[in-house]
Amino acid sequence: MAAGPNRRTGETLVDRVYQELLDRILYRKWGNGHHALEQEIALELGVSRTPVRLAFSRLQSDGLIEVIPRHGIRVLPMSPREVRETYEIFTRLESLAVELAARRRPSASEFAALEAANNEMASAFGSSDTKTWVGADEEFHLQLVTLSGNRILNEVHRNFWGRAQRARLTMLCLIGTPQRSTGEHAEILEAIRLGDAPRARRLLETHFEPIIAYVNSSALTDGSVIGLF
Repeated sequence: MAAGPNRRTGETLVDRVYQELLDRILYRKWGNGHHALEQEIALELGVSRTPVRLAFSRLQSDGLIEVIPRHGIRVLPMSPREVRETYEIFTRLESLAVELAARRRPSASEFAALEAANNEMASAFGSSDTKTWVGADEEFHLQLVTLSGNRILNEVHRNFWGRAQRARLTMLCLIGTPQRSTGEHAEILEAIRLGDAPRARRLLETHFEPIIAYVNSSALTDGSVIGLF
């Protein structure tokens, strides 16, 4: 199985199968409506059917696929309404995270992974390396929530990540890689470092405002289906 960005240590076989199938959906190897069979995936990945079945169940809980008994799975499309509602939740989760992080006042060493990810984003943007930019941005946002110190919030955010990342990649296809992201990330980190919780929250919400405005604009309608890549 291929390794993508942000692979964590301590992953189980089910985790690895889930991540492989998630990547296929997120990065458009499996498009909207794609069908796959449990047995075929198990043979392809060299695993038993059990981890594939459990991975399918997680992907269905993420709202990314429909499990059809005895007929495998079907990749579900993502409507503009789903993108909008996903961003509403995603923004609330991360704005709470940065507020908690600012109140906690993390140590300098805790900022290292975030700063490294942000620097990698800047470098990738300069070289037009979209795949690396996406991976570094993913790492930044996951680490940002970890910085909150709230284990339950971190768990909720990670469980929501598959759906959120699909919405994020969808918008990336529509509006392109935003040049302003790394500067805004740096401002958010500085507000957290200074312990300014209201400013950190405000900056995080401002960070997502253009995307939410685009989704709410006349450019998208609830009757259409957004394609990826």
